[in-house]
Amino acid sequence: SSNYPYPVPSPHGFTTDIMTQGGESGSPFFDPETGDVLGLLHAGFNGTNITMGIPSWIVKSALDSCLKEYQFKFSDSPTLAELMKDPRPHEALNWETVLVASPPSEPVD
Repeated sequence: SSNYPYPVPSPHGFTTDIMTQGGESGSPFFDPETGDVLGLLHAGFNGTNITMGIPSWIVKSALDSCLKEYQFKFSDSPTLAELMKDPRPHEALNWETVLVASPPSEPVD
């Protein structure tokens, strides 16, 4: 594997020798010794085993920024257990069901 733009403590990205299939983007890369998430699968190069990853520190930074901007609510969303009881598609379950219309008045820690 490699770090880019070059080997540094907090790289902007990395590659690894793992073949992936379409639809795997967002899957975590784990440290096999600790179980820590090292990053998320971003893309692969067709016909190769080279896969690009986004380091977890970048994902965490983006998530922290998002959580400061939006307050999420899940009270109106069914739980997984509730969904499993009813196998019909749930058209009402979408991204908008968990967003509050306006950002919180104070930052979320």
